[in-house]
Amino acid sequence: MWWSNTQMFDASVRVWAGVWEVGGVEGEVRRAFGPHFTELPSMPMPRTWSGLLTGSSAVAYDGPTLGTIATFTVDFRDQYYGLVGAVGDGEIGPPLITSGLIEPGLSLWGQRPVRFAKQHFDAPRVAVERLSPALQKWAAARLVPKILIANQTKVIEAVHDIHGEWLPSVPVITCVTDQPERALAVLASEAANEWVHQHAAGSGLSATSVRLNPRLLASIPLPALPSVRRR
Repeated sequence: MWWSNTQMFDASVRVWAGVWEVGGVEGEVRRAFGPHFTELPSMPMPRTWSGLLTGSSAVAYDGPTLGTIATFTVDFRDQYYGLVGAVGDGEIGPPLITSGLIEPGLSLWGQRPVRFAKQHFDAPRVAVERLSPALQKWAAARLVPKILIANQTKVIEAVHDIHGEWLPSVPVITCVTDQPERALAVLASEAANEWVHQHAAGSGLSATSVRLNPRLLASIPLPALPSVRRR
């Protein structure tokens, strides 16, 4: 297996290439990296292809997961295109939160410009009354206390919408839970980042970025709560 984080060839793309060799050493994968094909240590074929990028094999886990205490959903093109025409800087309505506005524990709405539907906005809001009945029902379901998670990042970036005042823009992932502080702590942990990289490294636009999805986030192991010693 060979891959490179640098943009290569006339198309200026980041490339991954796999080679299957008849008669090679069974189970061992030779690895090389970068434009000079620098050799990396060989390793047994891991449970997931992502393990070849991280150099470690994903460990099987059958205990409680983040999906035990939270539900994750992502919207699609119907919601994306349904918002077109109802988004603007001067509108009255809930702020529209894109992945680019989400930092760990922080929303940069109103501080960082937004590009949505090929237009630039400084502080976009959604005029809910101009949405179709189906989209108004969708908006009502999203305007609840929740955690919003950016997509395709190097580390998990999540922010808490405590009062349910924001609408997510595709492909932001929505997490609803009655234990938000616990869920946020798990999402911000190094263990959670290692888990998603072991299972999905390279699924984004580079070997170091991950395209998150509800199933992957729900599979993150849930650490046990510390026991309380009673006197």
